[in-house]
Amino acid sequence: MGRWQEFQMGILVSDKNWHSSYIRSLLNAANDMGARALRITPSDLQPGALRALPDVVYNRIPTRKEESDPLVRAAKGRLAQKGVPLFNARFFNKREVDRLLRRHQDTSLYLPASWYEWNGIELEERLNEFGSLYLKPISGSLGEGIFRLEKKGQHYLLETRVAGRVEACAYANRRDLLAALRRKHGYHSWIMQEEIPLCTYRGRKTDFRVHVQRRPEGSFVVTGFAAKVGAKGAVTTHVRSGGRIEDAGEVLAAWFADQSRSKYDAVIEAALAISYRLSQSLDPRLGELGLDMGYSDDGRLVLFEANAKPGRSIFHSAFLRQANQASLRLLIEYAQSLTKKQGQVVAYEGVGT
Repeated sequence: MGRWQEFQMGILVSDKNWHSSYIRSLLNAANDMGARALRITPSDLQPGALRALPDVVYNRIPTRKEESDPLVRAAKGRLAQKGVPLFNARFFNKREVDRLLRRHQDTSLYLPASWYEWNGIELEERLNEFGSLYLKPISGSLGEGIFRLEKKGQHYLLETRVAGRVEACAYANRRDLLAALRRKHGYHSWIMQEEIPLCTYRGRKTDFRVHVQRRPEGSFVVTGFAAKVGAKGAVTTHVRSGGRIEDAGEVLAAWFADQSRSKYDAVIEAALAISYRLSQSLDPRLGELGLDMGYSDDGRLVLFEANAKPGRSIFHSAFLRQANQASLRLLIEYAQSLTKKQGQVVAYEGVGT
């Protein structure tokens, strides 16, 4: 335990997640390792608030709105001024993730067709080409604000999740559809994306959450990998929408039989490549990342989402209980490593275990 005695980790939170089970479990894990960890708020990082700043800070500000608050920006500025490493510094948005990954051959093959600047005519053309589309807020997360759009005969069917249930509205023409989109969000701030026909498990849409973390020496490793089985009729597979967590190996075996191991390894390899590219260009101290990936019904592997503030619902499953504890320990070990170096980027190294 001696190596932890001079190390203190701050976990940057807000009132919304001060009492979250994840933050409590992280504090407990640090205590079990002999490390010192404490919750801090942006106010605590203002001059004169704390007697001494932590040695390193893990950013878990829970929402984009809070992260844009001047007090949070000031807190980050003070950490930078004092030379205190901050990791997972900010949320990503879908546009920057997509544009970055499309520049690299080892990651572009996992991206669905997407459009950022579009109008009603282009919407019609894409519907004719793909049959159905997703409209996703550029700065969205947790499946919030996602619409599924399909043309049925001469009508347009728009589906979204409202208060935990799927709400569907039909529009007789494109003009009415676009007017509804403007009222709901302003369609220009959405990505238009092809709908990938996902493989189904027991009749339900299914994709995967891959939790990737950084080792102290800088390489990435997958610490959690689970299937998300959507609720019947749900727009997405998110647990918040009624989805459930299943063992990824069992799901892949049901789909691919004797090829399931190679399909499993392909997900891991893709996740490591994606994590490396995102850290390389967007956040050199990125300590963890949640990736939503899936197989289409024709066997194509696709990335749907990259989240720099990942949830941990997959770790609530019994089959990942030990992985959860290992994940917490690894995060604290990585935090401590940043007090010795400035979070250098190291290439990913094959399939993580």
